[in-house]
Amino acid sequence: MKTFLRILKYLGLGLGAFVVLLVLNYLLFALVMTRVSEGEPIGDRDPDRAGLLVLDIQEGPTGERSANASFQDQAGRLIPLLNETIRYAVERGIPVVYVRSEVANPGINFLNSTMAKGSEGAQLDERLEQGAGPVLVKHGNDSFRSGELDAWLEDWGVGRVILTGLDASQCVMATAKGALNRGYRVDVLTDAVITSDAATLPDILEEYRALGITGIDGL
Repeated sequence: MKTFLRILKYLGLGLGAFVVLLVLNYLLFALVMTRVSEGEPIGDRDPDRAGLLVLDIQEGPTGERSANASFQDQAGRLIPLLNETIRYAVERGIPVVYVRSEVANPGINFLNSTMAKGSEGAQLDERLEQGAGPVLVKHGNDSFRSGELDAWLEDWGVGRVILTGLDASQCVMATAKGALNRGYRVDVLTDAVITSDAATLPDILEEYRALGITGIDGL
């Protein structure tokens, strides 16, 4: 009996330590995810030379297996609009880049593997027209953190970024702030961004305006 109780005690201690590690890992992950990068100033790059960024339109948030009913519902309107916008951009020589999120943290993927590296959920939504430009991967809210987006925008001489996608309050917001930190002119295509709670979008757009980000109705 004493041996059994001792085993239970050790199991309880082990489980408690495991839970503590998961919590600490989650808190550290959240801190890193939300960090906004500074980057190098873009200098005198043409503020009218635009680039279109399509953020996080992926199977995990918007596809059939999405656990977010709001994203899934809104995607029925959003994705056709994005496809139309992408075609319009290509016709006018505006470069397009797709940015998708993936999670490589084992602790986070243990809790929720929807966006795990290599998973179906981490891939672009199959309904999205994907032939217009490169696909970059990010591991945080701010699309600029890896440096790949900086290099792509520099190659195209872009001084103005137009943001679309999701989530307006998180990844779109963090990417907008990263762009502002570098000196880009930043616009958000207001009909082509969504947030989990659609009722809060007007407040988010007002926050954009306060930051100096312009909401536009079309390209």
